[in-house]
Order: sequence, then C-alpha cells, then structure tokens
Amino acid sequence: MAEFLSSSPTSTSRSSPLSPSPPPSIKASGAEVEYVLADIDKSHSEMVTRLRSMKEEMQSWRSKLDTQVKTYQSEISVLKSSLSSEVELLKKEFEGLRVNLQQHQEDVTNSLKSFGIEDASKEHENLKETENTEKTEDNNIPSGDAVKTDI
Repeated sequence: MAEFLSSSPTSTSRSSPLSPSPPPSIKASGAEVEYVLADIDKSHSEMVTRLRSMKEEMQSWRSKLDTQVKTYQSEISVLKSSLSSEVELLKKEFEGLRVNLQQHQEDVTNSLKSFGIEDASKEHENLKETENTEKTEDNNIPSGDAVKTDI
C-alpha cells in the first residue's frame, strides 16, 4: 500500500485511463480477497445447509410431538369415559346394596315384632336418651364441693 501512495503520477499515466492497473501489493491482496470471499461463500453455503437441516429436524420433531399429543388426548378421552361408566356402575351397585340392606333391616324388624320382641335399636336409643337426661339434671345441681362462698 505504501508503494501505491508513493507512486508518481507518471506511472499511473502509462496504464489505460479506464482501468488503472493496481500496484503488485494490491494484486496480491486481491488474490487474498478472492480467497477470503471464496471461503466466506463456502461457509455461507455450509451454514445454509445446516439451517435447512435443522429446520427439517425441527419440523419432524414437531410433527412427532403433535402426533404424540393427539394420541395421548385420545387415550385420556377413552380412559375418562371408561372411568365415568365405572363410577356410574359403582353408584348403581351401592344403591342396590343400600336398598337391599334397608330391606333386610325391615325384614328383621318385622320378624322381631312378629315374635313380640321390640326393636333392640329403638330400645337402646330410649335408654341412652334417659341416661343423657339424668346426666344433664345432675350437672345443673351444684355439688357441695363446687360451691364457694365469699366471706
């Protein structure tokens, strides 16, 4: 570059006016520039190829993911409907058991009445009510120990 700056006007007048020939150091730089440009073009092509490959991989991955999501949604829907039907079946079975138990209780109560025996559960309830009433009355009466007198 120093040669180009130090060259005289007479040396540039020897070349054609439309395209002056560059000094030898610039010609060498031109070759280097071409080499660098070729290297940049090659790197650019490689990067474009890698980006396309990555884009295709991403699209493939997304497609597989979408397929899995749809499959799982379908499986969940089937499981949900199956669970709902099982819950309804269990509700019906429990209702049947409840009705059956009530019927057996009524049958036992009727059998006991026909033998002249009162319903044991009602008798037990009456006994508890009587005991509770007596306890309540005892709690309302102050005992000698519980009464304090202020002097």
